[in-house]
Amino acid sequence: MKQAYSPEWHDVFLSHTRADREQAEQLAEQLRTAGLSVYLDVDDEALSRLHGRELAERLKNILSRSRLLLFVFSARSTESRWMPWELGLAHGVVGRVLLWPLNAAAGRAAARQEYLKLYEQVNATHPLEDVLARVYSARDAAVAPAHEHAAAALGEITGQQGLALAQPAHAWEFGWRGPWQLYMAWWQALWGTGSRAKVPHE
Repeated sequence: MKQAYSPEWHDVFLSHTRADREQAEQLAEQLRTAGLSVYLDVDDEALSRLHGRELAERLKNILSRSRLLLFVFSARSTESRWMPWELGLAHGVVGRVLLWPLNAAAGRAAARQEYLKLYEQVNATHPLEDVLARVYSARDAAVAPAHEHAAAALGEITGQQGLALAQPAHAWEFGWRGPWQLYMAWWQALWGTGSRAKVPHE
Protein backbone atom coordinates (compact mmCIF):
# COMPACT_ATOMS: atom_id res chain seq x y z
CA MET A 1 0.00 0.00 0.00
CA LYS A 2 1.50 3.32 -1.05
CA GLN A 3 1.65 6.23 1.35
CA ALA A 4 1.33 9.63 -0.28
CA TYR A 5 3.78 12.38 0.56
CA SER A 6 2.79 14.37 3.62
CA PRO A 7 4.20 17.71 4.82
CA GLU A 8 4.26 16.28 8.32
CA TRP A 9 7.03 14.30 9.98
CA HIS A 10 8.23 10.89 8.83
CA ASP A 11 9.74 8.27 11.09
CA VAL A 12 11.93 6.90 8.29
CA PHE A 13 13.33 8.40 5.11
CA LEU A 14 14.14 5.36 2.99
CA SER A 15 17.09 6.03 0.69
CA HIS A 16 17.59 3.58 -2.18
CA THR A 17 18.57 3.29 -5.81
CA ARG A 18 15.84 2.80 -8.38
CA ALA A 19 17.46 -0.47 -9.36
CA ASP A 20 16.36 -1.77 -5.95
CA ARG A 21 12.89 -0.25 -6.08
CA GLU A 22 11.02 -3.51 -5.56
CA GLN A 23 12.97 -4.43 -2.42
CA ALA A 24 12.64 -0.86 -1.10
CA GLU A 25 8.87 -0.92 -1.55
CA GLN A 26 8.63 -4.26 0.25
CA LEU A 27 10.68 -2.93 3.14
CA ALA A 28 8.63 0.27 3.31
CA GLU A 29 5.46 -1.81 3.56
CA GLN A 30 6.92 -3.87 6.42
CA LEU A 31 7.82 -0.71 8.32
CA ARG A 32 4.39 0.82 7.74
CA THR A 33 2.70 -2.37 8.90
CA ALA A 34 4.77 -2.03 12.09
CA GLY A 35 3.26 1.43 12.61
CA LEU A 36 5.96 3.71 11.21
CA SER A 37 5.55 6.63 8.82
CA VAL A 38 7.88 6.07 5.86
CA TYR A 39 8.93 8.43 3.09
CA LEU A 40 9.71 6.62 -0.14
CA ASP A 41 10.47 8.81 -3.13
CA VAL A 42 8.57 6.64 -5.63
CA ASP A 43 5.37 7.50 -3.72
CA ASP A 44 5.99 11.23 -4.13
CA GLU A 45 4.48 12.10 -7.52
CA ALA A 46 5.67 15.70 -7.41
CA LEU A 47 9.27 14.54 -7.13
CA SER A 48 9.27 13.19 -10.70
CA ARG A 49 8.60 16.69 -12.06
CA LEU A 50 11.55 18.29 -10.28
CA HIS A 51 15.18 18.51 -11.34
CA GLY A 52 18.44 19.92 -10.09
CA ARG A 53 18.22 22.48 -7.31
CA GLU A 54 14.42 22.19 -6.93
CA LEU A 55 14.69 18.44 -6.48
CA ALA A 56 17.50 18.85 -3.96
CA GLU A 57 15.53 21.46 -2.01
CA ARG A 58 12.47 19.21 -1.77
CA LEU A 59 14.52 16.26 -0.56
CA LYS A 60 16.24 18.51 1.96
CA ASN A 61 12.89 19.71 3.33
CA ILE A 62 11.60 16.17 3.67
CA LEU A 63 14.80 14.96 5.30
CA SER A 64 14.64 17.81 7.80
CA ARG A 65 11.30 16.37 8.96
CA SER A 66 12.50 12.78 9.21
CA ARG A 67 13.70 10.97 12.32
CA LEU A 68 15.93 8.36 10.69
CA LEU A 69 17.60 7.86 7.32
CA LEU A 70 17.49 4.17 6.43
CA PHE A 71 20.15 3.66 3.77
CA VAL A 72 18.98 0.59 1.84
CA PHE A 73 21.85 -0.46 -0.37
CA SER A 74 23.13 -3.17 -2.65
CA ALA A 75 26.09 -3.54 -4.98
CA ARG A 76 24.12 -1.43 -7.47
CA SER A 77 23.88 1.50 -5.03
CA THR A 78 27.37 2.64 -6.02
CA GLU A 79 25.85 3.75 -9.35
CA SER A 80 23.32 6.05 -7.66
CA ARG A 81 23.88 9.79 -8.02
CA TRP A 82 21.54 10.78 -5.18
CA MET A 83 22.12 8.22 -2.42
CA PRO A 84 25.53 9.58 -1.31
CA TRP A 85 24.08 13.10 -1.34
CA GLU A 86 21.08 12.01 0.78
CA LEU A 87 23.41 10.23 3.19
CA GLY A 88 25.67 13.24 3.62
CA LEU A 89 22.72 15.58 4.07
CA ALA A 90 21.08 13.28 6.62
CA HIS A 91 24.34 13.13 8.55
CA GLY A 92 24.05 16.85 9.24
CA VAL A 93 20.30 17.45 9.16
CA VAL A 94 18.85 14.30 10.75
CA GLY A 95 21.80 13.01 12.75
CA ARG A 96 20.49 9.43 12.67
CA VAL A 97 21.63 7.11 9.90
CA LEU A 98 21.28 3.34 9.72
CA LEU A 99 22.56 1.09 6.93
CA TRP A 100 20.34 -1.72 5.65
CA PRO A 101 22.30 -4.06 3.32
CA LEU A 102 19.99 -6.02 1.03
CA ASN A 103 22.33 -9.01 0.71
CA ALA A 104 25.86 -10.27 1.24
CA ALA A 105 27.04 -8.59 -1.96
CA ALA A 106 25.90 -5.28 -0.49
CA GLY A 107 28.11 -5.84 2.53
CA ARG A 108 31.11 -6.47 0.31
CA ALA A 109 30.33 -3.38 -1.73
CA ALA A 110 30.04 -1.30 1.43
CA ALA A 111 33.49 -2.40 2.53
CA ARG A 112 34.86 -0.65 -0.56
CA GLN A 113 33.01 2.59 0.20
CA GLU A 114 35.03 4.38 2.86
CA TYR A 115 32.23 6.77 3.86
CA LEU A 116 29.83 3.91 4.70
CA LYS A 117 32.18 2.77 7.46
CA LEU A 118 31.10 5.85 9.44
CA TYR A 119 27.63 4.40 10.10
CA GLU A 120 26.10 1.45 11.89
CA GLN A 121 24.46 -1.40 10.06
CA VAL A 122 21.07 -2.68 11.13
CA ASN A 123 21.08 -5.62 13.51
CA ALA A 124 21.24 -8.61 11.19
CA THR A 125 19.33 -10.89 13.58
CA HIS A 126 16.47 -8.51 14.39
CA PRO A 127 16.56 -5.77 11.72
CA LEU A 128 12.96 -4.58 12.00
CA GLU A 129 13.11 -4.42 15.79
CA ASP A 130 16.34 -2.44 15.54
CA VAL A 131 14.71 0.19 13.31
CA LEU A 132 11.66 0.40 15.59
CA ALA A 133 13.82 0.91 18.68
CA ARG A 134 15.76 3.73 17.03
CA VAL A 135 12.61 5.46 15.84
CA TYR A 136 10.97 5.21 19.28
CA SER A 137 14.12 6.68 20.82
CA ALA A 138 14.00 9.56 18.32
CA ARG A 139 10.33 10.16 19.09
CA ASP A 140 11.06 10.30 22.82
CA ALA A 141 13.90 12.75 22.26
CA ALA A 142 11.55 15.04 20.33
CA VAL A 143 8.79 14.94 22.95
CA ALA A 144 10.92 15.67 26.02
CA PRO A 145 11.34 19.43 25.31
CA ALA A 146 7.60 19.71 24.65
CA HIS A 147 6.79 18.19 28.03
CA GLU A 148 9.18 20.60 29.71
CA HIS A 149 7.45 23.51 28.02
CA ALA A 150 4.03 22.18 29.01
CA ALA A 151 5.13 21.74 32.62
CA ALA A 152 6.43 25.31 32.75
CA ALA A 153 3.21 26.64 31.23
CA LEU A 154 1.12 24.64 33.67
CA GLY A 155 3.20 25.90 36.58
CA GLU A 156 2.51 29.46 35.49
CA ILE A 157 -1.22 28.76 35.22
CA THR A 158 -1.46 27.09 38.63
CA GLY A 159 0.53 29.96 40.12
CA GLN A 160 -2.00 32.43 38.78
CA GLN A 161 -4.85 30.29 40.08
CA GLY A 162 -3.15 30.18 43.47
CA LEU A 163 -3.51 33.94 43.80
CA ALA A 164 -7.24 33.72 43.06
CA LEU A 165 -7.82 30.93 45.60
CA ALA A 166 -7.32 33.42 48.44
CA GLN A 167 -10.84 34.63 47.74
CA PRO A 168 -13.62 32.17 48.84
CA ALA A 169 -15.72 32.69 45.71
CA HIS A 170 -12.83 31.83 43.42
CA ALA A 171 -11.85 28.90 45.62
CA TRP A 172 -15.36 27.40 45.37
CA GLU A 173 -15.40 27.79 41.56
CA PHE A 174 -11.96 26.26 41.19
CA GLY A 175 -12.97 23.39 43.48
CA TRP A 176 -15.41 21.92 40.98
CA ARG A 177 -14.00 23.25 37.72
CA GLY A 178 -10.29 23.27 38.56
CA PRO A 179 -9.21 19.73 37.64
CA TRP A 180 -10.70 20.06 34.16
CA GLN A 181 -9.06 23.46 33.70
CA LEU A 182 -5.70 22.02 34.68
CA TYR A 183 -6.09 19.11 32.30
CA MET A 184 -7.01 21.39 29.41
CA ALA A 185 -4.16 23.75 30.25
CA TRP A 186 -1.69 20.88 30.15
CA TRP A 187 -3.11 19.59 26.87
CA GLN A 188 -3.01 22.99 25.20
CA ALA A 189 0.50 23.72 26.43
CA LEU A 190 1.81 20.36 25.27
CA TRP A 191 0.19 20.27 21.84
CA GLY A 192 0.71 23.94 21.26
CA THR A 193 4.49 23.57 21.25
CA GLY A 194 4.75 22.61 17.61
CA SER A 195 5.37 19.55 15.51
CA ARG A 196 8.01 18.11 17.86
CA ALA A 197 5.28 17.03 20.26
CA LYS A 198 3.10 15.28 17.69
CA VAL A 199 3.82 11.70 18.61
CA PRO A 200 3.29 9.09 17.40
CA HIS A 201 1.40 10.26 14.31
CA GLU A 202 3.16 13.41 13.21
